[in-house]
Amino acid sequence: FILFLLMNATIPVNPQRILIIRLGAIGDVVRTLPALRALRSRFPESYIAWAVEEGSRDLLEGHSDLDRIFVVRRRTWSKGFLRLSTLITTLKEVVAFIREIRDDHFDLVLDFHGILKSGVISILSGVPVRVGLSPQFCKECNYLFNNYHIDLETSALNRIERNIRFIGFLGIN
Repeated sequence: FILFLLMNATIPVNPQRILIIRLGAIGDVVRTLPALRALRSRFPESYIAWAVEEGSRDLLEGHSDLDRIFVVRRRTWSKGFLRLSTLITTLKEVVAFIREIRDDHFDLVLDFHGILKSGVISILSGVPVRVGLSPQFCKECNYLFNNYHIDLETSALNRIERNIRFIGFLGIN
């Protein structure tokens, strides 16, 4: 596991398959949309997907810059793990969710969220290049799950500017 975390892959200069992780809340998803637009403008031919929680799904449904949405059923799964009668079914749903992400063979994950659950999705995706925020800009040891870390230099940024700076390493400004 430690070797997997430390595995260093080269960041693709022209990623063909990009997974965005910004799970919720609604306002944070909205403030990540300009970064999605910038990614689509910079990589018009790339396949771009987004992992989002149920509550923010409607904001992304039918969005012209997205090719696919992966819905994280966190509330449903949390309840399912608490009951013995639904534990196996819930576990199967979670495994199927991760398998769907893995089957899309992404070459780049962008973890905009920077918390434990987004980090877990990032590492379980099996994607060799997982980009997240540096330790001072993320929570819950999220940086352990990503193998590239973006230092924003200051926390005095609005969320839109922060998200655009986060993807600046891809030649987006």
